[in-house]
Amino acid sequence: MIQRWRLLWGGALLLWLASPFYSQQIDDQLITLAYAWSLATEGLLRWNGSVVEGYSNFSQLALLAAGVRAGLDGALLSKGISAAGGLAVLAVADRAIPATAEGTLLFLALALWPPLAFWTLGGMETTLFAALVAGGWAAALRGRAGAAAGLLWLAAVTRPEGAAFWAAGIAWMARARRDPAGRRAVIAAAGWTGAAMLLYQALRVAYFGAWLPTPVLVKGVGAAGGWAGGIDRLERLAEDLATAGAIAGAALIGFDLRGRWAAALLPLALCAGLALSTEPDWMGHGRLWLAGVAAAAAGAGIC
Repeated sequence: MIQRWRLLWGGALLLWLASPFYSQQIDDQLITLAYAWSLATEGLLRWNGSVVEGYSNFSQLALLAAGVRAGLDGALLSKGISAAGGLAVLAVADRAIPATAEGTLLFLALALWPPLAFWTLGGMETTLFAALVAGGWAAALRGRAGAAAGLLWLAAVTRPEGAAFWAAGIAWMARARRDPAGRRAVIAAAGWTGAAMLLYQALRVAYFGAWLPTPVLVKGVGAAGGWAGGIDRLERLAEDLATAGAIAGAALIGFDLRGRWAAALLPLALCAGLALSTEPDWMGHGRLWLAGVAAAAAGAGIC
């Protein structure tokens, strides 16, 4: 019975755990709302009248702009999008993870993971990005090339690091599919999503005149203090690994990942690289790990 209704009680539990964070106000959320208001009212992406790309979450910005133009409250809508993203993460996991005692342990580890609750009502794109990556990764492991490439492309226009998950998903499918029809499907999916990604990048570079979004330049390696975090960086990484490790550990209990364990846990490796290449104070609370943890949990269930 618990396994049968786990998505329902898991979602209710997540929203209950997330409720204390509903009132939090994050600066980056307000920045995105300012750009969304500019796009909705003027048809331009401006920051105080200046042409500068101070955001890195275009898909969420576009959704907010559409809502504002329709007369909705942007701040409330942003909370709704992040809540839908958090529930979608659990929905992807529930569909991918077997309804067994071991599977429910993995599902419970994800539903109770504090970062998921923190971001579910935070109004940021974190849970939307995680849901897209998890859904795309699950589709890739199932061999559904079109769905995988499409979801991971949407992830790439939701956060810049989504491009790494897209590339990894395409590479995995190209390696895993041995039949000619399957490989043709992967090539086709890679072609249209790759073209869409190049078009998006060309448009943003032409509009802003910069190869990388300003937040990436500020927070990435090479920026002031990039690798100077020292002990702070190691402490943050240790904290993140401790929490992400609970998910990985739950995935390994009762699951025979065989030769595909690397594919299931690869998203965590991508997140580790990201955590090492950014400033240690980039919001924390598992923000850089959430997508990888959700994708790894779904992947473990499928494998």
